[in-house]
Amino acid sequence: MSPSTFTKDWKSTRALARDTDRTEYVSILAEHEGEEFEIAKWSRFSPKHDGHKVELYLPVTTTRFGESLGYMLDHTVKTGIGKIVTFRDAPRYVLDPGRQWRSYQAAIFGVTRTQYREAIRCSRVVQRLLDKEGTALRKEILSATSRVEAFEEAMSDMQIDYAAQEQEVRHLRLEVARIGAE
Repeated sequence: MSPSTFTKDWKSTRALARDTDRTEYVSILAEHEGEEFEIAKWSRFSPKHDGHKVELYLPVTTTRFGESLGYMLDHTVKTGIGKIVTFRDAPRYVLDPGRQWRSYQAAIFGVTRTQYREAIRCSRVVQRLLDKEGTALRKEILSATSRVEAFEEAMSDMQIDYAAQEQEVRHLRLEVARIGAE
């Protein structure tokens, strides 16, 4: 299926997913300079096959999705972020990024897939996410370090208390021995 066929009419796009088996998907193929790329996949939602995607993909109502088919497809193709199309908060359809969405984007820009991937890695969004994760990790490490220090101090205090208790026991034994000897 071509992107223009997918975005032309919501009723036929919906019917296409309804008519396919829950284990099948419809490939959306785009062509660039004579080469065809699978840029997205369209299917009916299957709890068995797509259940894990509910937490990973963006939920979009059927109304909103149907009103902007072109935008939804374009967003998935450019970002690789899938969509779960819902009806009354229940998943109905899935728009997955295709196997070749990055290759297609790289071809559009006239760069290799590796160059495109590196550009994504070095983007401000990805850098901010990595910085945020790094900050969270550093906070977690600092928190763990401070807990270790607190427990080490508590152990040190316990060792002092243990030594004091041993000394008290020795003193009491000496007292018992002295009293017993009298």
